[in-house]
Amino acid sequence: MSPAGADYTLHLYRDGRLVTAHVWWVDPTELPTQEEAAQRATALAAVHGMTDHRPLTAVLRGTGDPRQHLDEAFSALGLP
Repeated sequence: MSPAGADYTLHLYRDGRLVTAHVWWVDPTELPTQEEAAQRATALAAVHGMTDHRPLTAVLRGTGDPRQHLDEAFSALGLP
């Protein structure tokens, strides 16, 4: 379970405006649809120069340990 008050959200802003956001939840019923995850992954991948959003889409659909999935998303995007 996530620590109380923990926020596992990835936000993408462009020119001060929110483009997309993704939240990881421990509860698998909160899992985004494949289409929702693909749309978010496509937006994030484009900004970071990725040509294939599919690995990131899989990460965005991860359940279980939100902190781990956030780390996986950073890695997939080539972020430290």
